[in-house]
Amino acid sequence: MSSQNQEPQFIYDAYISSGLQFLHPFISGLYDALKSVGLHVLADRTEPKTNISDAIERCRVSIIVFTIAYAESTLFLQELVDIMECHRRKDQKVVPVFYCLDPSQVCNRSGYFGQILSLTLQGISRDENRMLSYETALRQAASILPRFLPDIWNKREVMSHIVGHVTSLMDSTKLFIAKHPVGVDSRVQDLIQLLNNQKADGVLIIAIWGMAGIGKTTIAKALYNQISHNFETKLKQKRKTLTQQEIYGGKEFVA
Repeated sequence: MSSQNQEPQFIYDAYISSGLQFLHPFISGLYDALKSVGLHVLADRTEPKTNISDAIERCRVSIIVFTIAYAESTLFLQELVDIMECHRRKDQKVVPVFYCLDPSQVCNRSGYFGQILSLTLQGISRDENRMLSYETALRQAASILPRFLPDIWNKREVMSHIVGHVTSLMDSTKLFIAKHPVGVDSRVQDLIQLLNNQKADGVLIIAIWGMAGIGKTTIAKALYNQISHNFETKLKQKRKTLTQQEIYGGKEFVA
């Protein structure tokens, strides 16, 4: 089978896994913020016909928004197991977010989160392997750094840090273009030729002009994929690399 007929390894740049409904202000706000920087994002119910298990396999980054609801459902716990399997097997990047929740409760299965989790696991108490897989996935995911700790007061500020971190993770990968792009390569080569003909040593700006829906963003992404390796700073507005281990209200904490 030729490479042209093979399914792409990645379809989505990021997947938001959360016990919160998509209409929750934090989830919908995070989704919109990631989309605004050019990322192809999947969240629950944004694409109803999508098989989530298959989609997780095709994501570059999984953003896990831990809430109490994560401990209430084996559906969320199994999704977490699938994500961590991709993290182990495919080096998929994982970004843990703790919305109004202490990370230690998830790591140690303690506090109110631990109490709810214990009640949930009682329903599968005879399946020790399944219980162990849930507990292991929770511990491993909650231990990944940096951690993001938004609450109802600082959610917008922390949200911007999450977007910055995700975009920095994307710097080492290519942006999603389309499953079957048509007519993109020739346009990209025209732009590269135009760039090569310029003799300016400073900043060079090229505008891609046209009516909505004709593929301006797609061409810009394809151009980025071809030439980004020549630059130290990439992906539109490159944000400062996170050095802190936990982000809480814009302050820096070391775990």
